[in-house]
Amino acid sequence: MKLMRRILLIFTVAVMIGGFLLYRNIFVVRSERTEPVSFTIAPGESVASVTARLHAEGIVADAELLRQYIGWKKLDRTITHGTIEFTKPLTIAQVAQVLASEKAANERTITIIPGSTIRDIATQFEKEGIAPETEVYRALGMPASYQKPEYVFDTETILFQGKPENVSLEGYLAPETFRVRASSTLENIITTFIRHREAQIDARRSQIEASGRTVYEILTIASILEKEVRGREAKQKAADLFWRRLDNGWGLEADSTVHYIIGGNGSVFTTAKDRARDSRWNTYKYPGLPAGPISNPSIESIEAALDPIPNEYWFFITTLDTGETIFSRTNAEHNLNVQKYLR
Repeated sequence: MKLMRRILLIFTVAVMIGGFLLYRNIFVVRSERTEPVSFTIAPGESVASVTARLHAEGIVADAELLRQYIGWKKLDRTITHGTIEFTKPLTIAQVAQVLASEKAANERTITIIPGSTIRDIATQFEKEGIAPETEVYRALGMPASYQKPEYVFDTETILFQGKPENVSLEGYLAPETFRVRASSTLENIITTFIRHREAQIDARRSQIEASGRTVYEILTIASILEKEVRGREAKQKAADLFWRRLDNGWGLEADSTVHYIIGGNGSVFTTAKDRARDSRWNTYKYPGLPAGPISNPSIESIEAALDPIPNEYWFFITTLDTGETIFSRTNAEHNLNVQKYLR
């Protein structure tokens, strides 16, 4: 009986020591390598090969333990090929997690913010090393000009309902953040943003059909709302105002459309000289809608264009200091607001 107790005690102690050493080797012991190192995983490379090379390059101390740990945690299912940058000494647990979570540097994050224009996107994509500005313009089309974009879009889908072929894809990229493969081409990336916009529009198909407006018209109004107005309710009121102006043959007289022509930044306030520009995007010079959207609007602006709040206003301004929208019923009242808030 005493012998059995002694054997059990020895076994328990051995298990405890073994467990402690295993825990230490996985979660405590770090690699000796301190300088940053790039590690590339080849397509189809086995976990055994990866762990062996990690050990050979001094990134982990025990290749077999890393392989077993990866299998135990089922992390082998998430490891993909590509390049990882190891920047500090890591434990086996940390290395395994990096292998799984970093996607082997196969992905990159790309964000288009609401109200971005093709000009903004071209500048951003060149800065982020996605493509030169000239390639972005060729693919998406030049802003405020008649030029067929080279990106091939499906004219049969609801998204491109009513869109002329010879104007840019302004308005058709959904402002969003996506993770895409680092190897993605410009066309792949554009497709990602356009498909998301298509999903947004398709989800509102019945509402669009009931409105009697084309998607192109809705995106164009939404793009102006995005640049001119802040807040859902103010956008809905401004949307009703714009639709009524259109239906009554009035000019929209939206400074943002002129601002789009001249490629301005910051406030959409324009001068008399700016508003004299001869362009089909100039809603001071030409009645009706501009020739196309002037930005890539948020879903909030699209919903406002689809669900306007009926009102009796015909004019509005957006204050320069607070961004508040001030509505007025008459031109005289509007001019007073201009003098009060914009001078």
